[in-house]
Amino acid sequence: MEREIFNIPIRRLAGKLSLLVQREVLRPYGLRIQEWRVLWSLDREGDAHLREIARRASVDPSHVSRLLNKFERQGIVERYPDPGDARRTVFRITTKGSALYQEVRPVATQVSECFQELYSDEEYEQLMSLLARASKRADELLGGNGFDEDRDD
Repeated sequence: MEREIFNIPIRRLAGKLSLLVQREVLRPYGLRIQEWRVLWSLDREGDAHLREIARRASVDPSHVSRLLNKFERQGIVERYPDPGDARRTVFRITTKGSALYQEVRPVATQVSECFQELYSDEEYEQLMSLLARASKRADELLGGNGFDEDRDD
């Protein structure tokens, strides 16, 4: 039996999950999926340069730049000079941004749990391990992480 092209079922599932999260979780808060990823990155993983946020959120750096500018105007993030290199900028989530994240997160967690309950603990751990292995291979094929880390923020 011929195997299906690997990325097809993954893209189908990812598309369905993104649509579900957009409709059921983010729309009531006026957020889009990329905005949620950036918000998640800053709240969960801390202050970072633009390219690091893009890497963590799996969003194109040029799009992250626009999102950060929008979030800054809304008071959701703020920027400050990198203490180690004043030519670079670091972004951090504000109290307002963190409050938004804390408000949305329980709803996002409920959607996640709807899928987690499909699996036993062992199956879920195995699934996460298999996905991590596939993600690592994608990073290798992209020459690292898919983003040009040598560019300035």
